[in-house]
Amino acid sequence: MDTKIIETPIEKHKVEVKLWLTGLDRRALRSVYVENAKIEMVGDKPEIKNISGSLVDKAEDKAIEIMVVSVDGNSEDIVKRILEMKDEDCDFVIKSINEITNEKKTI
Repeated sequence: MDTKIIETPIEKHKVEVKLWLTGLDRRALRSVYVENAKIEMVGDKPEIKNISGSLVDKAEDKAIEIMVVSVDGNSEDIVKRILEMKDEDCDFVIKSINEITNEKKTI
């Protein structure tokens, strides 16, 4: 597994993140959206009709779970530990993860 260490700007946490997604990772992230949105076909195009209010939170949690290997060398309770960081640090980690997951680097 290829990883890199990012350092949060405020409290200087060392967060180890994966450098790429696998196909299984991509499916797990996509399933969060599919499970929390009602999609209907309008003609030959899908249209989102209803989105769960917690969709973004669930998607962020899943992305953290998949992409973060450790926080300050500890791999326990990663999602909780990221979300309990100062807001600026939490946002930094989520933005860093989104940059990786949006690149669509899958194997």
